[in-house]
Amino acid sequence: MAESSSKEPKQEAAKARYDDFALYYATNGENGAKAARDAGYAKNSAAQTARHLLSIPYVQEQIMLNRQELRSQADVTADELRQKFRRNDMLAIARKDLGASNRALELLGKTAGLLSDKVIHEDAKTEEIKEAERAEVEAEAQARVIQITRATA
Repeated sequence: MAESSSKEPKQEAAKARYDDFALYYATNGENGAKAARDAGYAKNSAAQTARHLLSIPYVQEQIMLNRQELRSQADVTADELRQKFRRNDMLAIARKDLGASNRALELLGKTAGLLSDKVIHEDAKTEEIKEAERAEVEAEAQARVIQITRATA
């Protein structure tokens, strides 16, 4: 029995570091090496450690739970973001600030899935839903281009 109690602190310490890694990973843009360093793992082998940790089911589950919690704590939904970007675009056009308008449109496009910094593989049903959103955003973007053209003319 003394043997199992001597292993428990090590297991608890490992679990705590796993939890730390999972939290850092979920909150830092999914940079595994940085999450490993922030969780106290060796700097020189952080990338290798991260790959190993990401293969552990417990760590994967903790990352998923952290993501869910972060999403539930978010103050805005995707629809609210789109509304704010549309409002920012309109304000930028009123100020004749094309840079700000373009940035608002870029962010609007990204939230609708039109623009992405990553390659995303989706199934056909998801693609149909995204296509409807894309059509809506494209129509809005065309209307904005006309407004910008008129505002700057």
